Amino acid sequence: YGHGTQKLISKDYSEALKFLQQAYELDKDNTDILTNLGMAYYFKKEMEMAKKFFEEALDVDPKNSDARNNLASIYLEQKNYKMAKKHYEIVKSNLTYSKQFRTNYNLALIELRTGNRTGGIELLKKASAERQDYCAANNLLGQTFYEARAYEKALKWYKKATMGKCFSQPVPHFFIGKTLMELGKYDEAIQKFLDLRERFAQSRYSALSSLELKKIKRLRAQADREEKNWSKWRKKDASENFRSPSF
Repeated sequence: YGHGTQKLISKDYSEALKFLQQAYELDKDNTDILTNLGMAYYFKKEMEMAKKFFEEALDVDPKNSDARNNLASIYLEQKNYKMAKKHYEIVKSNLTYSKQFRTNYNLALIELRTGNRTGGIELLKKASAERQDYCAANNLLGQTFYEARAYEKALKWYKKATMGKCFSQPVPHFFIGKTLMELGKYDEAIQKFLDLRERFAQSRYSALSSLELKKIKRLRAQADREEKNWSKWRKKDASENFRSPSF
């Protein structure tokens, strides 16, 4: 079990599976072994086997919230939202479970995917409150408000999604730039894209930032043309208004 768990942590899933199967043969009613064996099958993309062992873990210990959370996540991936929600709600009733921020995040995904944006936002805010540096929740809140064109709120959550350990993730940085563009704050957007292009030079977001910088240049050129045309029209209109009447 110890070797299998260590291999699981180091993402050597084939070796993890081998050792955990050996542990299972020695102790078939150990809920920890059953849970980790389910995880090994999950990462090997054997979903039905993973479900089998998570269910066995819950038969041994119905209060094993890790096993139930993992089982619910498989149902979520399979778009069986009814079963996923049922198991997540049971997990939420375990007041001593330390990973409720993930439970609320996954419940938020269900609400958003089934059209309940308000409910999804509330659950994401709960997840963020339970763990301030929960990058996924803060980033999804930013995305949800961005898609709703609530750009000031989107900017707030995208900025929160770049704090602490989340700072190393390029996605919220990129969308801060995009949101600043939508708000017409082009100078700030340019600086964000320049920083992002340098800091994440090896990622696709460096190239995407270059495209956004070109877009800002085009938008500014278009705005300048429109301003010049407007100025010409105002001058012409003013001159015609003050022209002497003719008979």
